This record gives sequence, C-alpha cells and structure tokens, in this order.
Amino acid sequence: AYSEAETFQGDLAIVKSEGLYGYINAKGETVIPAMYQEAFPFAKNDLARVCADGQYGYINKSGDWVIDPQYKAAADFSSNGLAAVVLEEKAGYIDASGKIVIEPAFEEAGTFTDNGLAVATEDGSLYGYINAQGEWVITPQYDAAADFSDGIPIVTKNNTTYGIDEERET
Repeated sequence: AYSEAETFQGDLAIVKSEGLYGYINAKGETVIPAMYQEAFPFAKNDLARVCADGQYGYINKSGDWVIDPQYKAAADFSSNGLAAVVLEEKAGYIDASGKIVIEPAFEEAGTFTDNGLAVATEDGSLYGYINAQGEWVITPQYDAAADFSDGIPIVTKNNTTYGIDEERET
C-alpha cells in the first residue's frame, strides 16, 4: 500500500511507501522500489532526478544509477539536455552522462528554457541570463529574474517588474 501516489507522467508514476519514494507502472506493479528520499518524474531523456542519503543523482527507468548521487541540489534536465547541479556550494550544468559542461561558478542557476537561455547569478544579488556555453547573453543587472514568459524575460529592477527585449540587452 502507498501513502501517496502522483499522476502518471509517461508510463510511470511516483509513489510513497514508508516515507520513501519509488515508481510503479500502469498495472500498479513496482518498477523501481521505494528507496529514495525524493523522486521526480522522468525527463524526455528517460532520466529521473532522485535523492538518496541526502545527495541527488539520476536514474534510468530500470532504477539503475546513470549519474551517481553526488550533488547537494539538482534540477531536471532541460530540453537542451543540460541539468543544473550544485557542487561545492556553486551551481553549474551537467549533460546526461554526468559530464560538467558549464563549470560550477554560480550562486544560483536556473533551468534552460526552449530559447536556450537560463537565469543565473554569480553573487546572489544581480541576475542575468546565460546560454548553453555558460556565456552571459543578458548581463547580470537585475535584482530578480524569472524564466521567459511567452518568449520575453521577466525581470525586476528597483522594485519594478517588467519584460525586456533580449535583442537590445547586453
């Protein structure tokens, strides 16, 4: 019996049993036993972010570790195949093999949106947007920044929130 069950996303659903999370199929059969402190839906690359012993890593649909649990925090993989992870107090990005593709140099690093940009901050005070190479496309100059909304970056500066035209920003 499960104390919690989420809706199916794809062919698996996350379930909670005795305080731990695992995955079941549509027949209600256990596919991946409940052994994780946290579990998240599988991304398009068929990897799911899970937490074991306080560290985040990624498993495949067989429950095998593809990227061993080694991160203090981690995000799901973006459509560009990168995931933000925290190593040694700083955030960077890995690919689906676990290779670091953007060095951990950020205080915070967001998920890449479909336009290929992610919110980031090096110092936790000013936010901007980086590309998949880790280069600033919109330099850190905002008190807060959010993911794009209808293709427009939403930012806050001097207590005013607004959308900006990325073509004109430097």
